[in-house]
Amino acid sequence: MKQKFSEITLRNYLNVVENSEILIPFTKLCHNEIVDIFNNIIKIEKNINQDIEKIKNKFSTHNDIGEKIFYEFNFRLSEIFNFAGDKLIGSFQDKVKRIDNFTICLFGRTKVGKSTTMEALTKGKGGSIGIGKQNTTLEIKEYSWNNLKVIDTPGIDAMQEIDQLENLAVSFADKSDLIAFLMPHQIEEGDFNKFRLFYKQNKPIIIILNIKEKIGKEGSRAMKMFIKNSDKIFEKTNDYEDRINDFIFNALKIEKGLVPIIPIHSNSAFISNNVKDKDLSEKLYKISNFEKFENALIKEVTNYGELYRIKNPHETVKLFSHKIKKELENFSNYLSEQQNVLHKNIIKFSQVKNKIKQSQFLIIQKKLNNFFDNKVRQTSSIIDEIFNTKKEEERELILSNFMNEIEIKNKVEQLSIEIQKIIKKEIQDYFQNFSQDINSLDLKYKNSNFNYSTGQKINKIDTNNLELNLIEGCNGRSICWSNRNYFWCRDG
Repeated sequence: MKQKFSEITLRNYLNVVENSEILIPFTKLCHNEIVDIFNNIIKIEKNINQDIEKIKNKFSTHNDIGEKIFYEFNFRLSEIFNFAGDKLIGSFQDKVKRIDNFTICLFGRTKVGKSTTMEALTKGKGGSIGIGKQNTTLEIKEYSWNNLKVIDTPGIDAMQEIDQLENLAVSFADKSDLIAFLMPHQIEEGDFNKFRLFYKQNKPIIIILNIKEKIGKEGSRAMKMFIKNSDKIFEKTNDYEDRINDFIFNALKIEKGLVPIIPIHSNSAFISNNVKDKDLSEKLYKISNFEKFENALIKEVTNYGELYRIKNPHETVKLFSHKIKKELENFSNYLSEQQNVLHKNIIKFSQVKNKIKQSQFLIIQKKLNNFFDNKVRQTSSIIDEIFNTKKEEERELILSNFMNEIEIKNKVEQLSIEIQKIIKKEIQDYFQNFSQDINSLDLKYKNSNFNYSTGQKINKIDTNNLELNLIEGCNGRSICWSNRNYFWCRDG
């Protein structure tokens, strides 16, 4: 290959790291692993290039098709290292720069109380509450709480397609150190499926069950009744906690208790920050159980924050190495299957060639035998006619008409046309099947640069030259003539 993608990417990465002076003890382990991975990839790439040159030299007569194969390899390899440039260099640099900014991502579907929870956590005035209730917002907001970065993400039900949601999960989970997954206390089956997507991102998660019971306005009878019956607010969450634990244990194979489940009443916590009556504020805050949520976040940061911050950029390195391994294995399988297709079709082509030879032989045998048998039947009368004719010129004319050169040539041309029709059909059928085999690989691996070019190349082959070569190269019977001496010769 003209470009050494691995060397270029490594050089770019080293420039970023060295120029930004971001190498600190927390990240040196990750940095060393990245360099080791790249050095191994560079060795692999060099070995592959050497093998490619050997193949090119061995099959130099098939250079055109070879170039398509090597182009596909270069394309796939460049995709891997473009991923490295975008995902590794950009993501790793970003993560290292914010190594001291612990990041929490809050996820949840629309109307579950996500904005209210965020406003309560950050002691806000309610400016963001209700913005997403039309299920149209994809706005991302960042807040600061206790020197931590808290990201309020779009409502996950605003993602119309599952791949959109999965991309969202991957994107934000990659940037976060801890995920707070907000669920309504009335859980739906879809909430479990969404939780599964975020759990797959291999980040620590806290599940927040938010009660959406109305509280009423300050001083209202509804608020007084709410406070009076506050001891019963979280009774309804027990069954839901059991459902979550059963799902976590059965579907995700996680021991119960390893994922914290904290019920809250986020609206009580929010209002407690915005009422003037201090006693009322304390009552509402206590009812909300929000202190348990805040303490859980603080505990995660205090006990595991350093580990999470180291783990986050390290996960990027692991993701990158797994991506390369998967892509190279996938492409190796692709080439192996393509090789099998080529070998299979080489055998098929030999069979097609033999079939053409047999068809040619049968046509020549049938048509020429009929032609000469007819001449043989006329021989006796022609001889009599010649002997009964006294003039030499008339004898020559009789003989010339009997074995007419133009007639012979026309017969040969007819045979040639008929044989070419058979050859053309067999060749077209062969390449159509060949193209279908290649296209099946295209569908299987969903990367069509080589497959598409090869399919076009196969379909655009000039079969005329191939047909003539087969006619000339077949070792069956041929037509030969010289002046007026006509004969049928075997084996050329």
